Amino acid sequence: MRDLAWDLCFQEGKSWYEQTQRNLEGMKRFNYAVRGTTNFVEIIESGHWKIDVLRKHMSEKGVDTALTVELVTQIPSYDSAILISYDADMIPALNYAKHQGKHVAVVEFTTRSSAKHQIFRSSTRLKNSADVVIPINEEELVIQGIAAKNP
Repeated sequence: MRDLAWDLCFQEGKSWYEQTQRNLEGMKRFNYAVRGTTNFVEIIESGHWKIDVLRKHMSEKGVDTALTVELVTQIPSYDSAILISYDADMIPALNYAKHQGKHVAVVEFTTRSSAKHQIFRSSTRLKNSADVVIPINEEELVIQGIAAKNP
């Protein structure tokens, strides 16, 4: 009986992990699609994902710091930055770039039922700090084949 319990526990964790892997692959497909459709956008991927299978939790690590460093150190190289982040921790770097005469936009992913995905919505303070907020509808990404819908 104990072995059956462990098998069930690991099966559930394995299923969650496999879905998490598919989600990360979807993010890579999105980045690839953006890179392939324009010569005006450079996507900088940084940080890493911490995956806790036992607690079924995934979190990003080092991303805010890396984005901040890129946003500030690359100021001579760009006129406008498009930030894909929902974290208000980016506001000081965003404000610094704007103070240096750069334009900064924030992308916000939306759905027809955005209320249920509130955690993925950009911080109101971050949106208020940006020059413009660019809404991207998640359902449209699925329709265009850029992203896959979670089961």
